[in-house]
Amino acid sequence: MSFAVSAEVRGNAAVLTVLGDVDLATAPVLDSAISDAWTPPDQLVIDATSVPFMDSTGLGVLVKAVMRAREEGGGVALVGVTSRVHKVLSITGIDEHLSIYDSVAEAVRNT
Repeated sequence: MSFAVSAEVRGNAAVLTVLGDVDLATAPVLDSAISDAWTPPDQLVIDATSVPFMDSTGLGVLVKAVMRAREEGGGVALVGVTSRVHKVLSITGIDEHLSIYDSVAEAVRNT
């Protein structure tokens, strides 16, 4: 599966749509895309609907974003998290530090 990240602005949120596994090879691309697209205190919404797998390097990217949001304002939300990815977020406790929504519209409205 290929990997891609696209970004757009919706209201006060940077919305990144991610396609593919977020792992050792692709996490730096996601991290760079977040840095390029997101300026706190705006919100960061990551549409993970098409992310079937995320390893610890991907989790590290999320933790970095959450820490940045805490320091500079804003918030981080994930959208469309698969059960496999949600399980990893839950086991590690990361799900307690960001919001998870079913749709991008809901995330933009509530973050």
